[in-house]
Amino acid sequence: MNGDKRKPPEKECYIPTQDISCVLCQEKTEDSNHLFFSCQKATEVWYDLLSWIGKSAALHSSASNHLMGFSNIGHKKDILFLTGLWICTVWCIWKKRNDIRFKQGKWSRDGVTAEIKSHVWSWLQVFSKYGSSADFSFRDWFNVVPLAN
Repeated sequence: MNGDKRKPPEKECYIPTQDISCVLCQEKTEDSNHLFFSCQKATEVWYDLLSWIGKSAALHSSASNHLMGFSNIGHKKDILFLTGLWICTVWCIWKKRNDIRFKQGKWSRDGVTAEIKSHVWSWLQVFSKYGSSADFSFRDWFNVVPLAN
């Protein structure tokens, strides 16, 4: 660029670095551990999902500890389901974060939780023994507790 200070070309993505606060809560500095695991808004989604599957747990604020703790709250046979639910939750929080940051989207706890349940339903239809359409209707899936106590 020969040292000139031109504006980035229109096709490149220019992200200003001044605002580093969490997109969801706007209270803390955004980093991955905060965004996914300790932001109040994300934490509410995690606890909604725990309630949905009939479990309770103290959740960690670092990714590796959170995954280990979350995937081990059920029986050994539930690890695949719980790991998939964890991955889907992180992915949906990330997608919503980007929607808010780049498309002026709005946070909806219920909307994110419903999106997670919907994706997990779809994934299980393809990849797992946990939920087949014979076991639960799509409507029942949103209210059912999929794990045994």
